[in-house]
Amino acid sequence: LAPTSALIALLVWIGIVAITRYVSVASISAATLVPVTAWLTDEPGSSVAFCAAVAAFVWWTHRTNLRRLARGEENRFGNPGAAPTVDDLAAGEDS
Repeated sequence: LAPTSALIALLVWIGIVAITRYVSVASISAATLVPVTAWLTDEPGSSVAFCAAVAAFVWWTHRTNLRRLARGEENRFGNPGAAPTVDDLAAGEDS
């Protein structure tokens, strides 16, 4: 329904996974970006509303991931058992 927005979100998703190695953070970020970019690119209001509903669904389905992220227990892509420390994130190091 919003191909330009979907492409932008995909590129953002890839970038966030590459930087943070958190698939859940990338998914939530990309889903949030889709309705915003759909609105900015003048997609029809029904498309923007649908994209916003999908974004809300993604946030809802990732609520347990958000809790694990807040506790520092979320698994990282490529190394499922190793959660990074705050120092790792600040230094930009991958575990």
